Amino acid sequence: MKNEIILDNVKFWLDQDIIHATFNSHVDKSFIEFEAEVIFIEVIKAMSYGKYRPILIDLSGVSRLNSIRLFKLFSSNAQIKSLVLSKSFIVKSLDLKFFLELFKIGSPTIVPIKISTDYTDTLKFCNENYAQFNASY
Repeated sequence: MKNEIILDNVKFWLDQDIIHATFNSHVDKSFIEFEAEVIFIEVIKAMSYGKYRPILIDLSGVSRLNSIRLFKLFSSNAQIKSLVLSKSFIVKSLDLKFFLELFKIGSPTIVPIKISTDYTDTLKFCNENYAQFNASY
C-alpha cells in the first residue's frame, strides 16, 4: 500500500492505479449526510494525480442500512462521477448485493458500477476497466 489517507471513518489508499476506500464499523448517519461526500471528492482529487482511476469502495464492514445510504450517495453523485473511471462496491451479503443491483437499475449512470461480495471479482473489474480505458489503439 502506498499513499494512504485516513479521515474520520474511512481509510483510502492508491494501489495499482485503483483508489481503495474502506469504511470502519463506526460510520453513522450524520457522517454520511454531512461529511462523506466532501471527503470522497477531495481525496479522489488528491489521489487521481490528473488521471481517471477506478474506485473500489469496501462496504463490508458497515451496517446494512448505512451500506445502502453510502451506495445511494456514491452511485448517484455527479461530482464523483466526473472524477472516476468506474465505481466498485464490496458488500457483505448476496441479498444486499441484489437489493443494490435493483437500485442501480432504476438510476441512470454514465460511469460503470460493479457490486459484488467478492474482493477478487471487484478488483478484476477495476483492472479491466482501467486497462480498457488506457489501451493504445
